[in-house]
Amino acid sequence: FFSSRRRHTRLQGDWSSDVCSSDLAGDVNGDERADVLLGSTAGDGDGRAWLLLGPFAGTISLSYAEVRLVGSELDEVGVAVAAGADADGDGAPDLFVGVPGADDAGSNAGAVALVRGW
Repeated sequence: FFSSRRRHTRLQGDWSSDVCSSDLAGDVNGDERADVLLGSTAGDGDGRAWLLLGPFAGTISLSYAEVRLVGSELDEVGVAVAAGADADGDGAPDLFVGVPGADDAGSNAGAVALVRGW
């Protein structure tokens, strides 16, 4: 639930049991409005992460996210999310999404997904 002056926003998840991590993403797309990064491992255990572009008002379904990352086979995408750092030096904040169950480097070795700002 976000509140800005008299505006209130409710973000509607995909599952009734969604447990979210979140971070203000800064202005990822350069429109001078705050954006929000959310992550959730609830539901199927695969996990999801969403980038929502501001402004925010009313009830917003996560299905309208600008960027959606979906895990597979218990990856637990979105267990942790962070935003704001400019990892590639282009001046736009980048997004980081934890994937602790990723198997690319070995069984459950984990990974961090980087989504570059634009």
